[in-house]
Amino acid sequence: MIDSTQLEELVSQALERTAFVFAEHTEHDLVKSQATRYAMIAYEGDARGEVHLAASDGFALELASSLLGEEPEDLDIDTEGLEALSELANIIGGSVVLALGGDQRPITLGLPNITQACAAPGFAIYCVVESMGEPLCVTWMPAANAA
Repeated sequence: MIDSTQLEELVSQALERTAFVFAEHTEHDLVKSQATRYAMIAYEGDARGEVHLAASDGFALELASSLLGEEPEDLDIDTEGLEALSELANIIGGSVVLALGGDQRPITLGLPNITQACAAPGFAIYCVVESMGEPLCVTWMPAANAA
């Protein structure tokens, strides 16, 4: 099982390792009003569930800028911004699978998808981080009948 502190650590490590983005804990209410971009990835096998990301335009552009080595104003939110958020969903999803024992249990990570919103029905663990005042919320939703 992963708690919100562990999830936040996985998210922070993924951001630092892949994009040199340094994020800090922030409050969840900030994301509700600023999130405009969403991505998710599912996993299945011995454990099943989903990881959802909700980010502001600014966060997605900062992430894309760091990944691509370009200035944020030179990037398009609907292409590079969403692609960067989708790639981050893939990286965090892989970290969640490994934390659940995916290196010793058969768990398959799906492909990341861009979504219209991040709904969290049922049991969910989330964390909220910000970088340069721009928020990212990551929600982990294990399947109800997962082992």
